[in-house]
Amino acid sequence: AFLRWHSSGAMAKMSSMPIVVPGSDERMDEAKAVAGRTLLLMAFRQFGEQLFKATDGQAVLPTCPSVGAASSSSSKPGRFPQPVSPPSSPSGQRSPGSAEVDTTPGTRRGGALEGLHPLGCASETVFGGKRRGAADASPAAPAPGGKLQHQLMPLLLPIPKAVSAFQPQTPGAGGRWRVPMSSLGAAVGGAQAPPRPIFVAPKLNLSDLLPELLQRIMDLVPTFGGRATFCAACMQTRALEWRLAPPRRLEEELSCRRLGDIGVRAVALASESPHNTALGELCLGANGITDVGVRALAVVLASPTFGLRRLSLRDNRLTDAGARCLAEALASNVVLEELDLWGNALTDDGKRAILETAKCEVFFEPGLLLQPRPGLVDPAYHCKLREILFDWISQMHTSIHAPRALDGALDPQGMLFRTFSHIDAYLAEDALKHTEYQLIGVACTVVAAELEAGGALEDEELAGGLASLTDGAYTQEQVRREADAVRKALGFKLHQPTAYTFLRRYLRRTGWTEESFSLANYLIELAAMDKLVFVYRPQAVAAAAAVLSRQYVPQGIAVRFMLRWKTKLLQCAHVDLERELAPCVAAMTRLHATQHSRTNIFVNKKYEWARLHRVAKITPNLPLDAAFFVGYLTSDLVA
Repeated sequence: AFLRWHSSGAMAKMSSMPIVVPGSDERMDEAKAVAGRTLLLMAFRQFGEQLFKATDGQAVLPTCPSVGAASSSSSKPGRFPQPVSPPSSPSGQRSPGSAEVDTTPGTRRGGALEGLHPLGCASETVFGGKRRGAADASPAAPAPGGKLQHQLMPLLLPIPKAVSAFQPQTPGAGGRWRVPMSSLGAAVGGAQAPPRPIFVAPKLNLSDLLPELLQRIMDLVPTFGGRATFCAACMQTRALEWRLAPPRRLEEELSCRRLGDIGVRAVALASESPHNTALGELCLGANGITDVGVRALAVVLASPTFGLRRLSLRDNRLTDAGARCLAEALASNVVLEELDLWGNALTDDGKRAILETAKCEVFFEPGLLLQPRPGLVDPAYHCKLREILFDWISQMHTSIHAPRALDGALDPQGMLFRTFSHIDAYLAEDALKHTEYQLIGVACTVVAAELEAGGALEDEELAGGLASLTDGAYTQEQVRREADAVRKALGFKLHQPTAYTFLRRYLRRTGWTEESFSLANYLIELAAMDKLVFVYRPQAVAAAAAVLSRQYVPQGIAVRFMLRWKTKLLQCAHVDLERELAPCVAAMTRLHATQHSRTNIFVNKKYEWARLHRVAKITPNLPLDAAFFVGYLTSDLVA
């Protein structure tokens, strides 16, 4: 596990990693920090020449502060010698190349040590880098002490790479000092400096270390995944807590990692680091987070420097107490755009508290599989009427006679798909007369426009403008009353993500261009009017469109290069590849092929516009089966 982590280059990334020191004894914090970081090197040194091969021979051991005699408090069994400054020169100045140790006491658990190198040395030397400044000061003699103190001495003393070749292959049990004879003879006859003695390090295994120091070593690993690998190294490391310290760089996708409240507190601390200021999305779904962990996250949400735009807390164990903490934090947050809260134990009071203060979109209901209306005698006839209705609504949203509220929407496509979602949810509530389809469509448009504008629209003015588009079939009062019925019937089901919501998230992870974005929107709009939405969830429909939007490069649809985009899509979509995603992609290819030649539907005319890059004129690829897309999405090819 150590070699795998080292070869991945993680060692070079932690040169400025914040230090978290475990322990409750303030007098020993600094000694634990130095010893813990040095023990990491000790573990590497067990592998001998493999360490230098992993870095092409460029690795150098850092110069660590020398250790003098142990104090009375550190000479007891189980204690470690306090690090002290190296001997000063007669003039009172530090000897050349000596390291200056910060003697400021370290903070307690969760704090940080300033001025110390993450590997336990105060010099400028790092792994894989160049040695800056001389390091010729002779080391102090080893201090007396217990067995573990004696084993720590080699790592707390400077052992340069140049003389490491003189170390014997089989050192003694307790270690010993040795001076190379060739260097000694050269030093006696010439004017060179006296040779530096070499201490041969004894073997020390992970199982010989204290659990507290093992925890400190693991906290240095910069990612949660690396720490989980560390925990599998031996029996002693399996009892360590890999979620305790904040990671150096946060990943956007942290769902299903069993973080719990301990892990989410570490995530909250890491989000305040300058390394994570550019993080735009954070998914913490299905991690068993309770109200305790949400309180730590709410403190970060209320921070004015918090720049996260999307946060997912779906499928956790939040209650109304956690909802109130989030509501207080969201009252001052103007950056967050989307918040996922479905799958938690929130009551209507908790949901209402969040909606009253949040300035972002909040989703309380997941993207569910649509079901045909109950009590229908002819489902095929219902699907045909639904297709006609959706095509008319799409035309109404882009008409020059549309009300100003529709024409000036910040995201017209988002409001269109929200209208589609409200219609399907309302039709599934109760069996209604077929002649009321147009009224339902207009009323759901009113509700969607109000949600898009944050409730700042005049209900009567918008209802009157939309009623005029029905050619006198419905009055303004009828539209307004139907809109009230929609709000009452759906309640918090109005706040659920659509296929367009998921599409924007997936394209952001997999890379997009204006052409590929228009093509993906065209495909999900075709799917919205088809019975495809009754077979696959919005997540699968959006992921399928994201896959197909990258298949038309020869026809002029440019794509953005994104390393391992298939893996990222599967990680963030949370859909089964073989049973849901691959069959949905295959069904969408067939839908595209059949609907492309239809000139009587508005969606094809809409996507022939120049500002939408005329993606409806692209000749569809030949339909392929689900088995092909299973192999395509599981391949390691970079596309």
